[in-house]
Amino acid sequence: ISENSEIIHNYISQQCFTYQKKIELDRLNILWVRSFATHSYANDLASKAIIKLTKKDFFKDLRITIRGDGKLFRKFTKDLEKFENISIEQGYISHEEISKLHKSHGVILSPTRMDSQGLAVGEGMSSGLVPITTKIAAIPEFVDSRSGYLCKPESPQSIVDAIESIYRNPNQYLKMSETASRRSSSQCSFESTIQKEIDLLKCHNIYTQEAMHAN
Repeated sequence: ISENSEIIHNYISQQCFTYQKKIELDRLNILWVRSFATHSYANDLASKAIIKLTKKDFFKDLRITIRGDGKLFRKFTKDLEKFENISIEQGYISHEEISKLHKSHGVILSPTRMDSQGLAVGEGMSSGLVPITTKIAAIPEFVDSRSGYLCKPESPQSIVDAIESIYRNPNQYLKMSETASRRSSSQCSFESTIQKEIDLLKCHNIYTQEAMHAN
C-alpha cells in the first residue's frame, strides 16, 4: 500500500438505518436478509444452522424472518417452510423496507464466505441489531466480540452457539446492541466516509495547483 493511500469505508446512512434502542424481547426476533445469487453469501450455512436450531428447546420462542432473492433462494429455504415461527418471502427488498424490518427485529443473521465490508451487517448494526456473521476476510475490521458474534468459517454449529448465547444472556445482548450501533456509526458515518473523501480531494486539488504554480 502506498504511503499516501487512504482507506475509506462504504457509507451507511444513519438517517435510513436509525438506531432504535432494543429491549430484551427483541433478541428473539432474528432477521436474515441476503442475496441468494451465489454461494459466497453462505446462505447454506444459515439454513443448516436453523435446522440445527429447531432441535433446541428454546426454538419455539424465536421468530425468524427470511427475505431475499436469487437463484439459490428456494434451495436454501425450502426445508424451513414447515416451521410456523419462520417467515419466508422471496423478492427484491428496498433499503426502506429493510430499515422497517430492523425496527421489529433484534438480531441480524449474515454468515459469509467473502465480504470486503459486509454492508448488510453494518446497516443492521447501525439500527441496533446484534450481528451474527463470520470471522473471515474484512469482517473482523467492522465487528468484534463486543459488538457481535464472529463465527467460525463453514460452521453452522458456531451460528447455533451464537444464537443460544444471545437467547440466554439478555443483558449482554442489550450492551452489544448499543455497542454495535456506535461502532457502525463511528466507522461508516458521513463524516468518516463521504466527508473524508471530499476533504482528501480538496487537499489533492490544492497540492496540484501549488505544484503547477511552482513549475
